[in-house]
Amino acid sequence: MTSTANSLSFLLSSKSKVFLVLNDFVYRLKKETKDKKYWICQESVCTTYVHTNIDNIFIKSSGDHNHLCEPQVVKVKQFRSNLKNRAVQETTAIAKIYEEEIIKSRLSTRTLATLPLVRELRTFLCFIMCFSLHLVCRFLEPGLLYARRQLTPVLPSS
Repeated sequence: MTSTANSLSFLLSSKSKVFLVLNDFVYRLKKETKDKKYWICQESVCTTYVHTNIDNIFIKSSGDHNHLCEPQVVKVKQFRSNLKNRAVQETTAIAKIYEEEIIKSRLSTRTLATLPLVRELRTFLCFIMCFSLHLVCRFLEPGLLYARRQLTPVLPSS
């Protein structure tokens, strides 16, 4: 499998775990040593792995994936990661951040169809199942509010 440094990027999950994205495949961190990081494919049945150095520079990759890459899934994960980062760093209303990120992301109509609307986020916990992508977008806003709440200091007890 050939790869370039240009296609190497990182995502932050809803549980603050780091994922590696290489050629539209997502890898999770399996092990970290003093000089290397070992990443394995996020799909449990796939045995493909990637090695990077401690500074996240690509070293090698092995094996072929036994599943197709889904660039829409990666784009949605990137969108959610950007949304969470902005919700933590800014005091702008979440609805406004959501709107700005939708415009900035330039997602395809197929990918946009899998994202929940802001009003759906506010009224109930939305589960949008897109059978063609096998993708579940859920709990976007509660996770954003939780991330923002973590920054608020605890009030001292009197």
